[in-house]
Amino acid sequence: MTNALTPEQIQAYRCDGFVVTPNVFSRDELAEMDAEFDRLVAERQAAPDAAKQPGGGWLLRLGLLSPKTAAWCADDRVLDLIQPLVHPGIAIYSAKLVSKEPRTPEVCHWHQDDAYYVSHSQSACRMSIWAPLQDVELEHGCLRVIPGSHLRGLQPAQRK
Repeated sequence: MTNALTPEQIQAYRCDGFVVTPNVFSRDELAEMDAEFDRLVAERQAAPDAAKQPGGGWLLRLGLLSPKTAAWCADDRVLDLIQPLVHPGIAIYSAKLVSKEPRTPEVCHWHQDDAYYVSHSQSACRMSIWAPLQDVELEHGCLRVIPGSHLRGLQPAQRK
């Protein structure tokens, strides 16, 4: 195991519903993946049916798009981190790039990721992993979580 959570991190995950593990990937690795994603998005946007494809800069099914994205999805550093938390074993249901460009009018409303997977997954144990490719700051609209909210169960979606 190359990258394991500490017992304290596992306890924090169970209590808060998330854990932060900085520096899993080096800046050079993140820049390389960012360039690969840029290449794939440009390739997708140049395709003859680009106007019919939803999601703008989103890329779905990352594990199937290129050897680099397949390796990214199955990287042992990430799998080793989640292995003690996911039972009975790890199965990747969805791996995607969600591109959120600066100063766009798009809003990602508060939501629980599990709401998108609960009807499709056969496992009762699911999780999402967020790996930013660039520096994030609160004023740029980075990911926010509510510690302990997972203990309340799945909540009805609300758009405000």
